[in-house]
Amino acid sequence: MADTRNEQRGIAARLCGILLTCMVMLTVLTFTAFTTPTRIAQAATVGSITIDARWDRESANPVPLAGDTYAIVRIASADIDANGAIAAYHTLDRFADYDRAWGSLTASGANAAAQQLATFVGAQDQYDASRIVNESGFVTFSGLEAGVYLVTRTGIADANAAYHCDPFLTYVPGTTENGGILWNVVVEPKFGYDNTENPPSPPEPGTPEKPGTPDTPGTPSDNTGNTPTVTEQTARTGAAIVVPITVGFGALVFGLVLMVARHRQR
Repeated sequence: MADTRNEQRGIAARLCGILLTCMVMLTVLTFTAFTTPTRIAQAATVGSITIDARWDRESANPVPLAGDTYAIVRIASADIDANGAIAAYHTLDRFADYDRAWGSLTASGANAAAQQLATFVGAQDQYDASRIVNESGFVTFSGLEAGVYLVTRTGIADANAAYHCDPFLTYVPGTTENGGILWNVVVEPKFGYDNTENPPSPPEPGTPEKPGTPDTPGTPSDNTGNTPTVTEQTARTGAAIVVPITVGFGALVFGLVLMVARHRQR
């Protein structure tokens, strides 16, 4: 009888040790997750730039400038703070000669910087990626890290030779008018036409394919110039990751407590 009791006490002691170990591990994981949410959010969050390449986009029948080629290159990286906003910019080494106060550029300053950078990047062929506008008049660059990007129209389809637009800068993430932080940026280049007194008539209703294909963002909001609009993208943070961990360990701890209670009753 005494041997049985000693054996039960030994089992109970081992179970208590396991229980204590699990509680310590849970405490460490919870502390780590809640004290490093910014790093997790930065690692998990990327953005995109979608170009709305349509002439007369505010009309009922905009003309998609399909077949044109656009290229992008990141000029500066960006630090993201705990709220998801850009805290600081860092011009990449290869563009050090074109460094600017990226967060406080005026419209004219941004245009001048874009022109200078486009000349340099084009001569050195330093674009990161290029894409062709689809039949709907949209093209998207995805998987982009935070920073300042130069966007340039590097190829023009024969049918679109009369239209022109300047290179421009855009930011990932962008901001909304009320200060929201959003990661999927939609930019609307400001196009000109060589014969503005007699531009071509837009196609009949129904001719252009409507946005909605996999590589288009849907119908963008009305915007002028090169001001970006954006859609939301939520990053996983430490608080979101720790929930399933806590639930799992909680179930384990509960089971061990029941086992200890049963052994003590015997």
